[in-house]
Amino acid sequence: GRLLRVCGVWGCLLGGILAAKMARYVCQGQLDVGMEYTLMSATLFKSVLLASCMNPQGDMEYVSHAFPDTVELVPGLELLSDRFRCPALPLLASLGQVAGELVQRKHAVRSLPVLWLYQHFAQTAHRSTRHTALAKLLKAGVTQWQIIDR
Repeated sequence: GRLLRVCGVWGCLLGGILAAKMARYVCQGQLDVGMEYTLMSATLFKSVLLASCMNPQGDMEYVSHAFPDTVELVPGLELLSDRFRCPALPLLASLGQVAGELVQRKHAVRSLPVLWLYQHFAQTAHRSTRHTALAKLLKAGVTQWQIIDR
């Protein structure tokens, strides 16, 4: 909540993209620092979901959380309508990278809100079959690992 109040929805989205790019390009070879940027990116992306009271607060709740009927995550705000404010392709690439890195590094529960956001943008806003399939595969792997770990 506080992060969203300070940065706003656009700031959280752009900050998430920037942190993901820093993790990927700046912190190569420094796994701990790269993971910190990845976790920061995940926190920024999750804060966008908290802008709507329709989305759950807890990470595990995103396993079964249904997608809204509209493209809008935040009522009255079209997040991808202005390509200069929030570019769709870098957003999808960053969400996919952050989700994949979190899953690979055993932060499966932490990856669920990011995976949900990734699948939502890929499926409804961008209509990318490739990104939608990747998000679903990552999510299926996470839910399978969670069942096995219990």
